[in-house]
Amino acid sequence: MKYVFLPLLFAGTFITFAPQACAQSSSLYQQDVPVDAKTGPLSLQNGSWTYIPPPPVQEIRLNDLIYVRVTVGSEVLSEGDAEVRKNGLYDAILRDWVILDGLRWVKPAPQSDGDQRIQGQLTQRRRVESSVETRDSMEFDIQARVVDIRPNGNLVLEARRDVKNNEEQWLFSLTGECRSQDIGPGNILLSKNIADLRIDKREHGQVRDGYKRGWFLKWFDQVIDPF
Repeated sequence: MKYVFLPLLFAGTFITFAPQACAQSSSLYQQDVPVDAKTGPLSLQNGSWTYIPPPPVQEIRLNDLIYVRVTVGSEVLSEGDAEVRKNGLYDAILRDWVILDGLRWVKPAPQSDGDQRIQGQLTQRRRVESSVETRDSMEFDIQARVVDIRPNGNLVLEARRDVKNNEEQWLFSLTGECRSQDIGPGNILLSKNIADLRIDKREHGQVRDGYKRGWFLKWFDQVIDPF
């Protein structure tokens, strides 16, 4: 009996002092993942071949220049059709009338030629047709200057450009307000991201004189035919 007890005693001792078994883990976030002393812990930056770091946050200050790409387009299409018809037939007969006899009496007036009668027919027709189609677009690039920074970080922009070619001259101006995070890579800002946008474009020269309205047409459109 004691020969059987001794092997069991040695087996129990071996099991008691054996090291703890650990299973294999495929998680990349365990503490037992080897860490390279040069690259640091495993991350997307040092573990991906196609990783592109995000551009650094640009700090905007007063008098900095912002490249604004203006794209403004509008299209209006309106159609109208109205038709009014009116037919009238009337027959009025005056059977009795009154006269004053002095200042005290009122009596029926004799109508020796018969009752007064009015007959008539009215026909009225009106037809109105209207069609309005307007298309407008404007595209240009301009450099804007930061003239003010709001307490919440919004930027106030102002821009002006004057282009002159012989007798032709183009004047552009722009004002508005935008957020600093709306400025994309390359310091480019789209006009659709500008609040309170005001654009002024003027042309001077022979081309403009060829299609602009004169003072008489302006006065005629505003006074004689405002609609």
